[in-house]
Amino acid sequence: MSNSGWSGLVATLVAVAALTGCGGLEDEAPIQARTVTQPEPAVQGALGRYVRRLGEAAGRERCGAVAALVHSSSAPQDAERCRAVHSRLQGWHDPEAEQYGTGALVNFQAERDQLRTAVLAMDRNRAFRLLFVVDSPIGSQSGPARADYDRAARQAAAALAFRDCARFLAVAHRSVGVANGPDSVVCRALPTLGVARILQAHPSTRPQPLGGDGRFAFYGLPAADDAYYTMVMAREPIVGTDDGSTAAPRFVTAVPSG
Repeated sequence: MSNSGWSGLVATLVAVAALTGCGGLEDEAPIQARTVTQPEPAVQGALGRYVRRLGEAAGRERCGAVAALVHSSSAPQDAERCRAVHSRLQGWHDPEAEQYGTGALVNFQAERDQLRTAVLAMDRNRAFRLLFVVDSPIGSQSGPARADYDRAARQAAAALAFRDCARFLAVAHRSVGVANGPDSVVCRALPTLGVARILQAHPSTRPQPLGGDGRFAFYGLPAADDAYYTMVMAREPIVGTDDGSTAAPRFVTAVPSG
């Protein structure tokens, strides 16, 4: 993940669960490293095959085929959400995919030559699935340094583990993701998030960098032998109008990948 690759974007979350909860901790407890085996990577060529399937599904008139390719944690629950996911992929062509451990990014051109990025993560079945789609305007290619992303990822994990909503809000993306809502709503549901429950049970878990392209950074959360989460971080503000030096890394979501 090079420091020069961090760029701005206009983001629209396709489907991330709404939050409703809060907790508190006065002092952040130290996070100790924990070694747990990462889920086996997807088989060779799996990402390419998934990208082809997603492109074929985007070209169909109905949204059902796309819905089947969405991550189990973000799957649309009604027809309206299904159509919203499908609409973001309309006009799909010229996709370029890059894998980062259990995460992946697919840059593609949509209708009217709009540049967009599909953000993927491995699901429990070791298959890549869609999390959300963002607009990717041409602009600054700079942004926060990797060290800043790493620090924010550790802070987010600690806040989730100790139900410290104030500290979580300080490092969470407020435009997209699980913290996209009023503080009271976010805080009420914080302890109910799957990743929060896992980290509460294993508070020594340290996020493991998987890579990224600057706009996004992926981290593995190996909290237990049977629980591995993929954390997604992104820069904020989501629209980069400067050289990126004032952009801040923020937690977007974390989903089960094993």
